[in-house]
Amino acid sequence: MLTKHKGIIKMKIGQKIKEIREEKDLKQVAVLDNQGQISQIEKGVKIKRPKEATLRIIAKKLDMSFEELIEGTDWSPRDKSKGQFVISPASYEFKIDDSGFISCLNSTFPKYNKNGDLTEFCPHTGEKLIANCTNCGREIEDSDYAYCIGCGTKLTDKWAIPENLNNLITPESLTDFGFCTENLDRLMAYSSDVVVWYNTLKECTSHEDWVNKINKGWVSRIGNSFRMPRIREGKFEIDKKHELNGMLFEIQLCSKVEKKLRKTLTHLTNTEETKTSSDKIYEGLFNTMQNLINENVTTMQNASFMIASFQGKDRDAYTETNRKLIETNEKSISKLADLLKSFDPDGDHSEIEQKLKSIKSEKISETQNSDEKISEDGNSETDAAENADRNNKNAENKKDKESKNE
Repeated sequence: MLTKHKGIIKMKIGQKIKEIREEKDLKQVAVLDNQGQISQIEKGVKIKRPKEATLRIIAKKLDMSFEELIEGTDWSPRDKSKGQFVISPASYEFKIDDSGFISCLNSTFPKYNKNGDLTEFCPHTGEKLIANCTNCGREIEDSDYAYCIGCGTKLTDKWAIPENLNNLITPESLTDFGFCTENLDRLMAYSSDVVVWYNTLKECTSHEDWVNKINKGWVSRIGNSFRMPRIREGKFEIDKKHELNGMLFEIQLCSKVEKKLRKTLTHLTNTEETKTSSDKIYEGLFNTMQNLINENVTTMQNASFMIASFQGKDRDAYTETNRKLIETNEKSISKLADLLKSFDPDGDHSEIEQKLKSIKSEKISETQNSDEKISEDGNSETDAAENADRNNKNAENKKDKESKNE
C-alpha cells in the first residue's frame, strides 16, 4: 500500500512493518508486546501515525535502526504544538458557582512547551503526568477527557466532593455575613487537620510506625474536624497511597473554598456593627457550644470507625481517651446551655434543646455501632456468653411448652 506524500509516493509505515516482520517469520507479539496495538499499526486504521518511541521498540525487535524503519514511508514526527495534552493525576481545577455547586476536573497541560520539549511532571505536585491511556496507549487529544476515546478506560481516579465541605459552601454562606464567617472558621479548622494528617501519614514507613504514632498520643494533637485515615495491617502501602491522594484532593479543594468564602466576605454587608454587646456574647457562646457538639460527634464517629483497628490494652486506652474527651465536652456543653438560657429565662429555647438532643441521639447511635463492631470482631466474650445463655433459656422454654401441649 502506497501513499502520496508531498508529491512523492511512499509506503505506509504499518505496511512496511508487516512486510519486514513476515520476511523474518516473526509473530506480532515478537515485535510488540501489545498485540492489539501492533495489529492496529499494521492495518493503519486506528493508529496511522505511531509514536516515535513505539517505532524505536519495533525497529529494535526487527533488528534494524529507527531511521532504516521509517525510510521511504509516510511516517513523520507529530506536530508538537497542537492537540496533545497531559493530565495531572494529583492536581485539580475547581469551579464554584453562585449557588455553591462545586465542579472539578484534573489539571491538564500541553504535552510540549513552546520549545518543543516534553512536559513530563506536574508543576504543582511533582507527580508524573499522564500522556497516554494505560490500556491501549492512545494519546490524550482533549483537555476535558476523563476516559480514553479509544477503549473507554478511565484515565485518572475521580474523587467525590466531601459532604461536609459541600455544607460549608451553601447559598446561605454566600449571602449572609454570619454564616460565611462561621463556615470559614470551620473550614480553616478542617483544612488544618487534613494537612496535619497528610504530613503525619506521609512520614510513616510501615503500619507499625503508623500505629505507634497513634498510641503515643499523636492523635490528641490533631483536631476532630477530619476523620482519621484508615490504614489496615497488611495493606499499608495500598491504603497509604489511597489516603494520601484523597487528602491531597481535599487540601486543594479547601484552598478553593477558602478563596471563595473570603472573596464573598468582602462583598457582604457587615451587619456585626448593628448588633448589641449582649447579642454578640450570646452568639459567641452559642457557637462555642455548637463547636463542642460537633467535636463530640466527630470523636464518636471516629471511635466507632477506628475501634476495630486496636486490640486488648490498646483498644481500652483508645476508648478511655475518647470517653474522657467526650465527658469533658459534655460538661462544658451543659454549662453553656444553662448560661444561654439565662439570657432570656422566659424565651424560646427550642434551638438550644434541639442541639442537646442531637448529640444525645448521636451518642446512642454511635454506642450501638461500637457494640456491633466489638461483637463482630469477637472481642466481647461477656456479650457472647450472655447471648449463649439467652439462647439456651429460649430453647428450654420452647421444650417445656411443647411437653405441656403434649
